[in-house]
Amino acid sequence: MKLPFLHRLGVGVAALWLLTLIPGCSDSAKPVEPVALAEIPSLVNAAFKDAKDPAKSLASQVVDAVEQKDWAKASVGAEALLSAPGTTAEQNKLVGRCLLVINQQVNEAAAAGDKQADQLKQIRRQEK
Repeated sequence: MKLPFLHRLGVGVAALWLLTLIPGCSDSAKPVEPVALAEIPSLVNAAFKDAKDPAKSLASQVVDAVEQKDWAKASVGAEALLSAPGTTAEQNKLVGRCLLVINQQVNEAAAAGDKQADQLKQIRRQEK
């Protein structure tokens, strides 16, 4: 038995509607929340206090760079930390959230005339 065209169309629309709801049910679909800039040192120190090198030393370098407002160094260090062996998924998630804020600071520093931040932005543009 053939379904009338409108009925088939209605079933198709309902199926598409259901498919659009499925991705929304996942927690992974939530946008990543950046951390507050002032919280980066304490959060990174706490997350990596029991880590082993090289992750622990990279985390320390990131914290030092943030405290010194050396945004280019903090950004490069945080990216290196993401690929450091032995880091956990939670640590990487935190570093990613920190990178959102750090990279915003890189952009602002470059716009304000920071040569290192501007060089980093140029290098990243060339890598794309």
